[in-house]
Amino acid sequence: SMQGQLPGVNISMVDGKPSRSATINIRGNIQSLSGNVGALCLIDGVEGDITAMNPEDVESISVLKDASSAAVYGARGAFGVVLVTTKKAQEGRISVNYSGSFSMYQPTVRPQYETDGMVWYDNFMESYVESKHALPGGINNFFPWNQAWEDEYKKRYNDPDKSYDDWRVNNSGRYEYFSNTDWYDMFYRKATYGHQHNVSVSGGSEKASFSVSARHYTQEGIYRIGDEKFNQTNFRAKGSVKIRKWLTLENNTDFVYRTYHQPMGYDTSLTIPRLLEHQGFPMTKVTNPDGTWTAAAVVTGYAGMAEGTTYRDNFKYDMKNSTFLTGSFLDGQLVAKADFSILYNHSTRNDVINMDGYNIGPDNSAVYPTSSRMDRRDYENKYYSGNVYLTFAPKLWDNHSFSVIGGANIVNNRFRPPPM
Repeated sequence: SMQGQLPGVNISMVDGKPSRSATINIRGNIQSLSGNVGALCLIDGVEGDITAMNPEDVESISVLKDASSAAVYGARGAFGVVLVTTKKAQEGRISVNYSGSFSMYQPTVRPQYETDGMVWYDNFMESYVESKHALPGGINNFFPWNQAWEDEYKKRYNDPDKSYDDWRVNNSGRYEYFSNTDWYDMFYRKATYGHQHNVSVSGGSEKASFSVSARHYTQEGIYRIGDEKFNQTNFRAKGSVKIRKWLTLENNTDFVYRTYHQPMGYDTSLTIPRLLEHQGFPMTKVTNPDGTWTAAAVVTGYAGMAEGTTYRDNFKYDMKNSTFLTGSFLDGQLVAKADFSILYNHSTRNDVINMDGYNIGPDNSAVYPTSSRMDRRDYENKYYSGNVYLTFAPKLWDNHSFSVIGGANIVNNRFRPPPM
């Protein structure tokens, strides 16, 4: 973890989603690592997403701040630079390593929802009447209200024997509810889990060495329904060949494949807590006596999530390759380096919203929302960069040093957003 390890650097997360990028604060410059503007993140000298890395591949992390970042990287380093170096191939016999872990995740804050229907209703009525100076025509737009329902609710609630059902069919043939549903507990688990597996193989000699690593990470979602799941697979291969005593060729290839299935409500702009505020009243029920969904179950998103008909799928594929050529002359006093890198990224977001049916009464059904839709968006990014530079550091007398460095850099970045 970078937090607390680097002076002047603070790392924070907006939420606990495994796909969420971190927010970095370098001496007061608050910007997202994944944003178009902000701290520049370089992985082995190439721009990359630090959240998509295999943590086991990291050898060191350093930060350039203030004038030092701007002096080396220009305007791109105005908000600081994060330098990540991955592990290099080691000489010696071939070695194989495996590591795995199992983790439990819990929300840091769990909201306290009122689950006693009568307490919730009394608070609602007090607020509504004081605000509107009138009795309600309904509780929001799906739960009808009338005096006969209130009288019946209080009768059943105060029954010492609790002999009544928490529903009935009224004279109009509609269901009425008198329940105490904990909607938050219906949606959310108290904890979830994840596991990861890492395998690495390395070895080599004085002239050639290699390192190959792979990781698979899975995290289950916090929802009880909808089969929320995050998967990410990483693969990295690094190699070094000494072509001549003074000439070394290196290559670094990195693949990332990520999938994220997220169950959602009928409106992708509304979170589940917002939908619960709108229709997750404790007096309502999830299902009717005949097993059909209630209006509350559909409008809060519970029905669509449980049936797997309303969701968002995210796919991410990254491929990066960097090749380095290093020449050492004059007994190491003159070093020439050249590198070329290519990064290809393809991301897809697929939103699916379907109509769900619910019953207002035993012979009265409806659907919500009134239409189904699918929204697919594809993003593509191609990034090329090349560097050439010379370093001259002549050997001087003791306690004295002198060096000169010069070079050139070229970058081409092409981003293709989805058509509007």
